[in-house]
Amino acid sequence: MLRFFALAALLTSCGPDQAPSSRLRVVHAARGTPRLDVRVDDEQVARELAFGDTTPFLPLAPGPRSAQVTADGASLGSTPLELPRGQTLTLLMTSGENGSPRARLMTHDFAASTEGTSRLRLVHAGGGTEPFAVELGQATVALEAGGDTGHEGISVEANVPSSLRLTRGAAAWHFVLPALPAQSELLGLVLAEGERPALLLVAPSAVVGLIDAQRTP
Repeated sequence: MLRFFALAALLTSCGPDQAPSSRLRVVHAARGTPRLDVRVDDEQVARELAFGDTTPFLPLAPGPRSAQVTADGASLGSTPLELPRGQTLTLLMTSGENGSPRARLMTHDFAASTEGTSRLRLVHAGGGTEPFAVELGQATVALEAGGDTGHEGISVEANVPSSLRLTRGAAAWHFVLPALPAQSELLGLVLAEGERPALLLVAPSAVVGLIDAQRTP
């Protein structure tokens, strides 16, 4: 595990913004990639962002935009963005098939949690092309390469640790998730580089932690 912060302070719900602007944050989830600088058109939205870090949500003008990414002064290319008016979005920097970072824009549109539960949206965030089978609580879902569980995510019992199991072929791994406050909303980024996956938990205001998988016999 890389680190964990106080969850209650980080899991404030971050619903759609009512102002005319869009809101965008950047999450560096490309393991093995140096610190990144990201500009959206002429606006700097991330500077020397390290793996496992996230920026705050920043207001940006809606409409068609372009994100330019650099690392150590070298351009890693640009990605066209469409920023809807009033939406809250996350720009995920994940690992592409060749190991270089790629940008993926996601809308922060979690379904509502019921009383006594939290909601976890899992994302296959790069590294490998094979799907995972996911078991968490009573839910069993398929997580395709480059896919995610959608805004419905997976409902998780709040205030108690939980166990998440990933299966790929004959191999299986499990993760112990920390107790999540009720009605919290997190992204769970499955990083599949190397022989053993890891899970990066991202709350609305910060990265919560990196959890290494335990191999299941």
